[in-house]
Amino acid sequence: MITLFGERDNRILLNAILLQSSIRCKHQCQGCYTRAQEAKNPDRQSDYFILLGFIRNLVQGKGIAANQICISLDTLIDQELEQQRQFFLELLCIFKKYQRSEWLPELALTAHDLSLLGGKGPLNFPSGNHLRRYINHISLSSYQTTTDSPRAILEDLGYSATLNYNQTLGLFKAGDLQEPLGSADFVYLNLHKPPLGEEYPIITSSSRRLNVLPVNQIVSIQSQLESLKKVKSNYEDAWTEGKIIQDHCLTDSLASGCGANISKVTVWPDGAVSGCPYALEPQTGPANSADEIVENIRKSLVRNGGHYSFEDCKISETLVNLTRVKLGLES
Repeated sequence: MITLFGERDNRILLNAILLQSSIRCKHQCQGCYTRAQEAKNPDRQSDYFILLGFIRNLVQGKGIAANQICISLDTLIDQELEQQRQFFLELLCIFKKYQRSEWLPELALTAHDLSLLGGKGPLNFPSGNHLRRYINHISLSSYQTTTDSPRAILEDLGYSATLNYNQTLGLFKAGDLQEPLGSADFVYLNLHKPPLGEEYPIITSSSRRLNVLPVNQIVSIQSQLESLKKVKSNYEDAWTEGKIIQDHCLTDSLASGCGANISKVTVWPDGAVSGCPYALEPQTGPANSADEIVENIRKSLVRNGGHYSFEDCKISETLVNLTRVKLGLES
């Protein structure tokens, strides 16, 4: 476990790296660099060889090390699915080969639903059950009602990882967490966020009256904070025990800032790097080799002159403005 972020022996030390694993992510996630760039470059493909080379360096501590690497699973068109299955087969083989490395990071996966972890997903390949043991953590975008418990399904597939559900504040009823809490290790309350740098809508009495905002099309920051308050009240024990976790972006914005470009970075499918995963533009150009990805990460870090993503984040500013609204100070 890395406890000091910085560089040692010319090696970059980070807490976490988020790896977006394909250029053709079909999910329309708001504020996503992959989505924004796909429209500009629809025929561009991920270079899995370069990404695998980067991960191979990472697990050996060659130029870079991290406590965790988190990889996003995508829903892919059929002809790309076999390529990504090959990517994950080789990825997990790397973890098996270097399982005793002192620099071996935790391996986490994020997925939109359980099907991506089974027969329809990129981890369905011969010997997959054996290799899935190297996955430490699985995060699903939302809770799904299934005949068997999600945990039992994952165990049958060969996973022994901790399980987390992401629930977006304002999009579920505060009393709807009982089943997710019963079948997962954690529930993460995700804040609905606009792309990095864009304004966070606040619904005020004047905006309602003048119909300035399409209220029926947005999740206001007010409704999200009210939802958070109700969850804390309804599930006090789970909250105290740490089974319910509020969005780190919210926690960080109420403190001194976030770890983007300091202790965590996002590596996009073309090897470009940004601090925040909600950035619409990368902070570096693409990479043509594993070493160039490492260099992109180095250039993106604040300590090396990289731009601090948190300076563009509107969450803190929005919370201040919301407080002004509550105090009757709105203009």
